[in-house]
Amino acid sequence: MNPNSLTNIDFSPAAERNRQPIWALMSSWITKIKNDHQLEQIDCLEIASGTGQHSAFFASQCKDLIMWPSDQSLERATSIMGWAQASQVSEQVRPLHLLDVSQTEQWPKRLFPVIYCANMVHISPWSSAQGLFKGAGEHLVDQGILIMYGPYRFENQELAPSNQAFDISLKQRNPLWGIRDLSALDELAQQAKLKRVNVYDCPANNHLLVFQKEE
Repeated sequence: MNPNSLTNIDFSPAAERNRQPIWALMSSWITKIKNDHQLEQIDCLEIASGTGQHSAFFASQCKDLIMWPSDQSLERATSIMGWAQASQVSEQVRPLHLLDVSQTEQWPKRLFPVIYCANMVHISPWSSAQGLFKGAGEHLVDQGILIMYGPYRFENQELAPSNQAFDISLKQRNPLWGIRDLSALDELAQQAKLKRVNVYDCPANNHLLVFQKEE
């Protein structure tokens, strides 16, 4: 799809690059959760949806997947629906939901089998990571999954040079930002009764994390 041919949409080169590698790993989990829970359709709450490219692309790859985009402002509501329309998946992408994950009352009043969040916890205060896991613990069905994508710090491992530079730039922009320790995220998961069940290597020194809610 040529973004220059679309109107009223925002375009993220990074989202365009990473959507396929993410889906290649995420799709098997979508199928597993759908089968395990015997669902005709599978609803996925997307946190920090941004331009809407991921919601539209994922929906286009699975006709039974319903995406619920959310963000802390509604500025990109038109862009999200524009991508859905261009990808011919308007019926599979819900209108943008206003959600600051640190505000409990803003979370949708329902449960989801899948919650997906890409590139948020390092570009927001730590309270956002805390809110994400707390909300996931409260809004995932039993055995539901939280899928996260981005750069992370692994115990006893140096960051790759590109991630070191990225981390410095993040902290220069905002001292409350920065690449998060995987061990710290695991602690938040444990508090929310989630357990990390997989870590996948992704291009450009990123990783896909999968956390599952315990029964």
